[in-house]
Amino acid sequence: MASMPNTTVLATSLEGMKTHGEVFKMKLLMYLISAVFAPTTSLRPSNKCFPILAKLKDVKNMNWCKFIADFLHDAFSNKMCQKGCRLHLMLMYVDRLDLSTVDFTEIGGPPHPHKFVVSAWRYDAVKAVLAVDRISDTKYGKL
Repeated sequence: MASMPNTTVLATSLEGMKTHGEVFKMKLLMYLISAVFAPTTSLRPSNKCFPILAKLKDVKNMNWCKFIADFLHDAFSNKMCQKGCRLHLMLMYVDRLDLSTVDFTEIGGPPHPHKFVVSAWRYDAVKAVLAVDRISDTKYGKL
């Protein structure tokens, strides 16, 4: 391509790939960093992915928690919440809902209160809350 593809083109390209290897790893990392770990308001891949792609063989040794924490710290300290990690934003959304009507008995009870609320949520609890929060098959916001 003559220019950097947008994230949608990258996702479509990944979906169509039939083999794995260096190109697949590079595209997948570029997509994950740009769409999940360090999203931007741009439709193009995040600049944060290029230093990582340059060291593709060392990706398994990268401290991903520090990468995401640093990104969140920079975004939130600059009051740019829209750039926050989507997982973090989803958990913040779930945590702000009125959970008084949610039945957590099947999954061992509600999340425990915790200084860092995000670390208190388990996958089963998020699933239960999102199931109750549905207005229809495609809309959330009931709670």
